[in-house]
Amino acid sequence: MTTEVLGSFSFAETPTVGGSPVLLNAGGITSISADITANRPAAGIAGRIFLDTTLNKFYLDDGAVWIDLTSVPLIDGTANQITVVDGTNVTPSVVSIADNPILPGTGSFRPPSGTTAQRPVGVAGDMRFNSTNALLEKYTGAYWGPLGLVLQQVTGTIAAASGTTTVPLDNTAPLITEGWQIWTSSFTPISATSRIIVQFGITSSHSTTGTNIMSLFAGTTNIGCAAGRTDSVTNTAVPLNITQVYAPGSTASITFSARLGNSANGTSRCNSIGASTLGGALVSSYIITEIE
Repeated sequence: MTTEVLGSFSFAETPTVGGSPVLLNAGGITSISADITANRPAAGIAGRIFLDTTLNKFYLDDGAVWIDLTSVPLIDGTANQITVVDGTNVTPSVVSIADNPILPGTGSFRPPSGTTAQRPVGVAGDMRFNSTNALLEKYTGAYWGPLGLVLQQVTGTIAAASGTTTVPLDNTAPLITEGWQIWTSSFTPISATSRIIVQFGITSSHSTTGTNIMSLFAGTTNIGCAAGRTDSVTNTAVPLNITQVYAPGSTASITFSARLGNSANGTSRCNSIGASTLGGALVSSYIITEIE
């Protein structure tokens, strides 16, 4: 081979490829050559480089075997955890989370966490930990809410009390101005399509014969009633209970309240039988539950 050189050039004393020495003329045999796979010589002269024109790959002779210089290291995946699609010399390998993954181990996993104010713009199916409420929550496509059917619950105590405002016993729904208030609670729904269940009960009595009438209001609208007869024996105990399902249709704040009154003049009592409250133990609770 004849090479015409304008000026001068030189090789390093021991050129290398991938950390292995490359011999430009090893044992009198051309050390860089190209041919089809079938014509690749047997390995045995360290440093030779062979371009396989069949596979379009470079190989290095390490003195014992030909090493593929263009191969992509094999990456193994794990079933139901990591999926690996092996690449080639011109396309990269792809590592991704498997469909329907199963998390290994016996410990735990931690989803993104933040306050209610830090909620992102959600996509249906998103999940996070709400550090304000200390609850896992999901995004439905319309709103963020806790996992499960129960979105929120509010409770409160109904104490012993009395009043004298009457409620007419007729064929009209009691008004917000009739009777007297025994409890009230402000409630803001999470979803406009949810249902709200209001549950409560009291032990009532009255100073004369008549009918104790208890009503539940959403704002000023009567959404449920219960009634019980107070007989001729003064201050006979009359249990009254209401369980009402209410669909607000919006996420606007609602003021729930309950009122008690008798159809006859006199004193009606809530959680009190006359002056007796059983040592203060005659109390009850209201429960307001929002469900999807």
